[in-house]
Amino acid sequence: MRDAAGRSVGRLEYQLCHECRRGWIANIAVAEHWRGSGLAREALHRALAPAAAYRWYTSRQTADGRRFFAAMA
Repeated sequence: MRDAAGRSVGRLEYQLCHECRRGWIANIAVAEHWRGSGLAREALHRALAPAAAYRWYTSRQTADGRRFFAAMA
């Protein structure tokens, strides 16, 4: 994820298994000053769109991650 000036402001790491029709969100991170802007939500929607019928998983290890994915549900 990059801002208008091309600076990195976030990252989404995910994997797809087309054979088993599953997706794994390994990591999603957004720079603190961009949090709450909808950037992570938009990135996640774009990543999931081509595989919307897949079953998606994440570890939800951090408190921030648990809150984010609960809001996405």
